[in-house]
Amino acid sequence: MANYKQGIAVIFAGLLIGGCEPAVIEPPVAKRIDHVMVNHGVERNDPYYWLRDDTRSDKEILAYLEQENEYTNAVLSNVAELEESLYQRVYDRFADDSASQPYHKQGCRYRTDYAEGANYEQLLQRCATYAERVILDFEERSAGHSFFEYSGYDVSPDGSHIAWLEDHEGRRQFKLFVKNLVTDQVTQLSVQDLGYGLVWRQDSKSVFVVQREQGTLREHRVLEVLTDNSAVRVVLHEPDEEYALYIDATRSGEYLVISSTHTEQTHLSLVDLNKENAKPTYFVEPADKHQLTIDHVNDYFYVVSNFKAPNGQLFRVAEAQHSDMSQWQLLVGERQEALIESLVAFDDDVYTLERVSGYLQIAHRQNDGQLVQYIPKQFDADTIYFGANYDIDSKHLNVVIEGLTQPEQHFSYAHKLGSSTTQRLRATSENTHSNISSDDYVVESHWITARDGERVLATTVRHKSTPTDGSAALWVYGYGAYGSSSDSWFSVARTVLLDEGFIWAIAHVRGGKELGASWYDQGRLMHKKNSFTDFVDVTKGLLEKGYGADGRVYAEGASAGGLLMGGVINIAPDLYNGVIAGVPFVDVVTTMLDASIPLTTFEWDEWGNPIDKEAFDYMLSYSPYDQVSDIAYPNLLVTSGLHDSQVQYFEPTKWVAKMRHHWNSPNLLLLDTNMTAGHGGASGRYGAAREEAKHMAFILGLDKKQL
Repeated sequence: MANYKQGIAVIFAGLLIGGCEPAVIEPPVAKRIDHVMVNHGVERNDPYYWLRDDTRSDKEILAYLEQENEYTNAVLSNVAELEESLYQRVYDRFADDSASQPYHKQGCRYRTDYAEGANYEQLLQRCATYAERVILDFEERSAGHSFFEYSGYDVSPDGSHIAWLEDHEGRRQFKLFVKNLVTDQVTQLSVQDLGYGLVWRQDSKSVFVVQREQGTLREHRVLEVLTDNSAVRVVLHEPDEEYALYIDATRSGEYLVISSTHTEQTHLSLVDLNKENAKPTYFVEPADKHQLTIDHVNDYFYVVSNFKAPNGQLFRVAEAQHSDMSQWQLLVGERQEALIESLVAFDDDVYTLERVSGYLQIAHRQNDGQLVQYIPKQFDADTIYFGANYDIDSKHLNVVIEGLTQPEQHFSYAHKLGSSTTQRLRATSENTHSNISSDDYVVESHWITARDGERVLATTVRHKSTPTDGSAALWVYGYGAYGSSSDSWFSVARTVLLDEGFIWAIAHVRGGKELGASWYDQGRLMHKKNSFTDFVDVTKGLLEKGYGADGRVYAEGASAGGLLMGGVINIAPDLYNGVIAGVPFVDVVTTMLDASIPLTTFEWDEWGNPIDKEAFDYMLSYSPYDQVSDIAYPNLLVTSGLHDSQVQYFEPTKWVAKMRHHWNSPNLLLLDTNMTAGHGGASGRYGAAREEAKHMAFILGLDKKQL
């Protein structure tokens, strides 16, 4: 079928019934209402500003979103059979053995698993006094909710209760629940609007959680909640609108760690978990551009700090002297070739997670910093990271290794022996529909020179039968923000795509930390456009190598990666046949000028504060919403979540409305809003698989010329 033209009626023959005329549907056209904003003498008119409704209850707006969904579904009805086939293939490849790696904590063994056909996991516990049992069934908890997310579940130190967080809307505003493991009674505690993070006090009488601020959803208060619902204590309030709070516990269980964080700085505080009503104290006095992470073992703290060392250094300090940096013992100094990201410490051994030449490694060191070895990897271009390591007296480190063609593999690494043995392999099922073998695929790394001379890393994966002679389809993924690196991960859905003959690639553009702290700095603030040009240059470089065919090139990014997509199609609209922009952050200037919008205030160090004219001008020059023009854009699928707490639904909605007004292309422009979910899309493994199948059907439909 030929491509549709925007503004022209869409006819889909699939609804022919009994000789009736084909059903006709037109793309919705949003009304325009002038909304003039003036900043630094620059006048901007946003005629779609009216589509913002913070209550998400405006009937006209909801009706418009439904119309967009109806239009998208009508267009995609041409690939409905393809979508269902893709979903079934993904479903058939789900792991039958879906249990997680078991871990030990406080003398008991825990793991998660799926009951047959379940969308959500169960948490199972086995202790010395009884056989394995289900202590929390999230499939049961999800009943009656169109959206369901859980987080933070943890058993109390005395083993009598389990606490966890639930979100029923997709807004990432959680409720707190506690279950008595003797009586099975479940209680919802009185606090509301919670963020991620949950820590028990050592006497098992209370839990610490983080509360979000109304409106901005900034994590601004740490609360201590008594589990009998009798009292709530404010432990720490962060008044600075540029900071957000996060909590964790040291692996020793002795301290609650409160991180007050923004892009370039962390204020770290400790709360003694052995004392009632303990007050937070600084781990070390805050310093400009100082970020740090800690672990605590046997009266010592181990610290990864970037103070005057952007790629990080490793220190050790006696517990009583932690606030005095002059007492910190340097174990590993800064290295330009390696970025230290985090650590896990034991009595005689310490492990650092390090990034070298784009990829993660784990270094095993003695507690004086002396290198024993880097833990051997098992396959090319893989991701290695720490598993569940709650037991500080363990003789083993739990490690997870994952790759583009390898599901998670869990290893137990012995400190003294320097060896590793497979502890748990999460494999795909063995039925006749799921013969996934890593030997069928090829993973490769490429260094591509960008237009300014920087060498940018790209990672590709393809079926071994897919040629690199310039004839295959190429799908490029990117993110490039917040210093978040795009590490390789396994996707069942991707294996289906690879079996269709696609080459799939990650463009490790500037804005992540693949090549260290400077790689991040080169992709943010007044250098943000490097992310866009890197992505385009990587795509062109792969095409020059034969990894894709002109006219068969596709791109995808979500959230800040959606911003990446918006920037890319403005500077290279002819390069891509189709683009998926997931929950895209595209109205950069207006959002960063509005402190009432979630994420705005503590992201000024990421994008810039447009109150400053230089920042305003630069942001305006790339903001996808502000840069919409009459150029011929590629086929575009934009996704959104009505309850999104990270990128408000009205950003992608306005973007599509404005592009449709300017559309000068024979290509598709589709908006797909999940009316019951938030930033992460549909909940549950089957809901996520449905969305992946829909996105693949869009790209494959374009490639097969079915759209």
